[in-house]
Amino acid sequence: MWHIMVYTNGFKSYCHPYAVHLFTSRKISPERAFKRVAKILAEEFSSKWKRRAFPPWIEGEEVVLEYAGYEKIPVKLPEGYIAVRFSIGRWSDEIEIERYIPRVPLSDFATLEEYRRRQITLDYDIYDEEEKWRVLRRVEEAVAFLESLSFKESVKVYKTLHGYHVRALLKQPLHSINEVLYLRKNLLDDPYRYALDMAYMHEGLVFLTNVLFNEKCWYNNGSIICKKEEEVEVVDGRVYTKELADLKRRLSTLIEKLTSEVRG
Repeated sequence: MWHIMVYTNGFKSYCHPYAVHLFTSRKISPERAFKRVAKILAEEFSSKWKRRAFPPWIEGEEVVLEYAGYEKIPVKLPEGYIAVRFSIGRWSDEIEIERYIPRVPLSDFATLEEYRRRQITLDYDIYDEEEKWRVLRRVEEAVAFLESLSFKESVKVYKTLHGYHVRALLKQPLHSINEVLYLRKNLLDDPYRYALDMAYMHEGLVFLTNVLFNEKCWYNNGSIICKKEEEVEVVDGRVYTKELADLKRRLSTLIEKLTSEVRG
């Protein structure tokens, strides 16, 4: 089963962005996902959206549909969608859901909610070069904590376009999603992601929380680009990426060169 979420742009202060959560038995292309969501938004929020020509992500200068996130879920669900309109306050963490329109029977999503409670997911983004090593250290500290839990089944780390994902699968679901959110907050998960999940929880949409996408696609200069997360090794508590291996190799070469020059 696939959960595909398409966001509009505008997730900033004082705005009213949208998201559509698609549930499909097969993975559909980002082109089809964008077109389907454009149609859904035009139909569900007509007073706002019919003033714009669709699909604006191809024809207009303004990119209205920001990106599509793909998540493969091991749960059988009815096909359909949930369209959501948000309200963002002065600060990015002041998020509320103004309205949501479910075109799926919500009572059928209990198994997905249980699946959410069986994972601890963390998202760490790197915004500049100065943050790179600090974020990496934060990832390693989170992995060390999660590995110490007696009720964890596995802990995996993935490299993303802008940072890292950490996924801990638990032996049993936690009693409440609040426990998952508590752990995420204390492990310094992305605070914006946490605020977004609190908004979903407030509306009883627990099964839409604790999501990490396996792949993201976005529109860029006339084409659509997709990027999948890539699992990386954790050796003796250290995250081992190709970038780190290259850095280690360069440092080793530099040390050998300096040593040789000193001896000469």
